[in-house]
Amino acid sequence: MASNGRWRQPLATWRGYLLDWVRRTDHTAATLAANFFDMRTVWGEEGLRTALMREVAPVAAEHTVFHAYLTAHALGNQPPLGFFRNFVLVRTGEHEGTLDLKTHGLLPIVDLARVYAITAGAESIGTQDRLEEAVERGRLTADGAESLQEAFEFVWVLRARHQAEQLRGNQEVDNFIAPDELTAPERRHLKDAFAAIATMQRAARSAHGDRLPL
Repeated sequence: MASNGRWRQPLATWRGYLLDWVRRTDHTAATLAANFFDMRTVWGEEGLRTALMREVAPVAAEHTVFHAYLTAHALGNQPPLGFFRNFVLVRTGEHEGTLDLKTHGLLPIVDLARVYAITAGAESIGTQDRLEEAVERGRLTADGAESLQEAFEFVWVLRARHQAEQLRGNQEVDNFIAPDELTAPERRHLKDAFAAIATMQRAARSAHGDRLPL
């Protein structure tokens, strides 16, 4: 991002970017918003970011068309679980026969938490914080937040353990895990986590009815 001149801009320009994506939404704008509503300060004045979000968050909370596009973006990655609760594995390539824990496990939860937080007018960034604030502001039930938090923590731990084992074996780190690497209880728990994600995605889709863009 830092190598792209478009993103090296003063606060006023960033204000224009975000408000434009919210008010004149399409799929591209929703994708950009999904990325940049997650911005964090890694160097420099943190007050610039907080001032920006403090101004933009209330506006984003009011625009239902933006919410629909953001929700459509959040539904792009489905959990890899079939109709009969069987794992849907990668079918081709070097990762054939595995599950992508990041793209189809963690990212759907991150995306849903972002939707709930933004529609609630929350300024928080972290996934767990967003889920908690969405509950506090009445945009998400406590049970819904708990199911997503538990799924997030479990998938995160599986991925971290998998990557630690790869590092110990001097292997390239990735997000792909074969089900036979897991114990039977872990496979059942992972299916429960994927099922929870799917349930919350259906709830998000239902909340927006026929407003979701194609």
